[in-house]
Amino acid sequence: MKKFPGLVFTFFVVSPAFPDFADSPTLDQASASLRTSVLVYNMTRVRSKVLGQAEEEATRIFREVGLELEWKECPCSQPAGPDGVILRIIPRLFGSMKAGFRDSDLGFAPTGEEGGVLATIFFHRVEAITKGGPIAPVLGNAIAHELGHLLLGRNAHSADGIMQAHWSRKVLKLASRGSLHFTTEQAQRMRTRVAARIEPQEAAPVPMLAALTREETSHR
Repeated sequence: MKKFPGLVFTFFVVSPAFPDFADSPTLDQASASLRTSVLVYNMTRVRSKVLGQAEEEATRIFREVGLELEWKECPCSQPAGPDGVILRIIPRLFGSMKAGFRDSDLGFAPTGEEGGVLATIFFHRVEAITKGGPIAPVLGNAIAHELGHLLLGRNAHSADGIMQAHWSRKVLKLASRGSLHFTTEQAQRMRTRVAARIEPQEAAPVPMLAALTREETSHR
């Protein structure tokens, strides 16, 4: 099996290091009043039990910073609102997507200054790095990382915590144990942006079809 000396999620500039959120008092679960809906397209047919456990892990990570995730398995009847994002889990790279990715990349999330809409996970690579071990914890952390990009915008990587660009074996172990967190600065930035997204406004629903079919070269 091919070894992965360092795991990479997305192609973004690494931002300056911030204190690990785990070192600061966590927000009480009851304060998680800000909500973001996540429309999940399970294109690789991840087993429902594994996907459910991964979603629970991602929910826990975001709940620590006062954000609640609402999962909708798609295709679904209701579109996401202005606060919604899309998660696509694909079996492997295909077509033009193969260009520009390294073997260690686990996913990507094209973003602008204000964030993004679509996050993608490469499930075959998550399977490869777990080497037959539990997949759900690592998948959940990978999902949280990519959703973090959508809510943080550009330059979201940090030197420590869950938004590290390169995941060494040590970091991977922390992910499998549920010991990765967002930093305090990242938590504050996400809450501010989610609050702005859900303010009363004449906003159209998230353009799901456009997001799912847009040219993938935007990840660069």
